[in-house]
Amino acid sequence: MSIPAAGSVPVRLKTPVPGMVRAFFIAVGLFVIGISTWELHRGVWPLNGFSPFFLFILIGAWSVGIPAILAGLTGWASSWTVTKGNIDIVERNPFRVRRHRIARDEIAALLVREKQAMEGDNTWVVSLQTNSGASFDTRDFGSRQYAERLRDEMLTALDS
Repeated sequence: MSIPAAGSVPVRLKTPVPGMVRAFFIAVGLFVIGISTWELHRGVWPLNGFSPFFLFILIGAWSVGIPAILAGLTGWASSWTVTKGNIDIVERNPFRVRRHRIARDEIAALLVREKQAMEGDNTWVVSLQTNSGASFDTRDFGSRQYAERLRDEMLTALDS
């Protein structure tokens, strides 16, 4: 994504979730569930002394596979459009679309926030907070300067 030159309107920020990414998560989830069930079901049924052990492993595999499938099916893609006086945020997945129009006077804060990473470098997001308490975050950025520049562009577009 490139940030438009200063003063240009509108500012657009898209965070897509391509169909191939969705398909990959669904396929991985189905594979984890399918292969573990196929290979370990004989250890669970017919019931025997080792059934609880194999059942515990199967439950662990399903607890990884089901969230992967759900991520592929329901992960949100987002699109931000900042124009004079408004920020329009559209969030969509294959089953639902959510649209938010936030007027300039409804914005409590538009700030850069650091997100702590468990591994690797921390990332930064531009966080929009409304007077009603709602909060929206952009995608993660690798540098604070980039996030601050985007925030500045958003503020310029809102006020221009």
